Amino acid sequence: SITNPGSGDSGSPGGGSSSSSGGGGGGGSSSTTTTTSATTTTLQKGEAVASGGVAEPLVFRLKDENISLTEIIVKTLNQITNAKITASLAQEPSTPAHNGTAIVYKYLKIEKENLKDSDISEVIIIFTVENSWLSANNLDPNLVVMKRLESEWKDLPTSKIDNSKPAFVKW
Repeated sequence: SITNPGSGDSGSPGGGSSSSSGGGGGGGSSSTTTTTSATTTTLQKGEAVASGGVAEPLVFRLKDENISLTEIIVKTLNQITNAKITASLAQEPSTPAHNGTAIVYKYLKIEKENLKDSDISEVIIIFTVENSWLSANNLDPNLVVMKRLESEWKDLPTSKIDNSKPAFVKW
């Protein structure tokens, strides 16, 4: 879930901005492998396959503006073949991200295939939020936070990287 913490607005945790959901991963064992350059194939909306790893991160380009994710970059500890990421809109979970204080932009479900948590060293999720939504909710784009639901909602490190396109802000 992506949320924007308190901009003086009780509608957002830690701000007053958007929410969407994310996934991440980490941990694992290390190994020495020969690396090749990573390859990426976009399958259908919200779905991509990649192979590569170690020296070259896996880059999953998701072509579905409804989910607001543009790329998921996975740095791996091992060589990976045919890893698949699928992202889709999700229903609000039984434990909502807003806790009564945040405005949630979107809930997302991110699933992986042929990629174990133990293979992952870092995940970077690139997402956008419509400027019109931020404005309509009187939210500060600098306070948007992506959250991940484990046993409870955890804030993920979130940094704005681009707002040069008038319709969207990119994190």
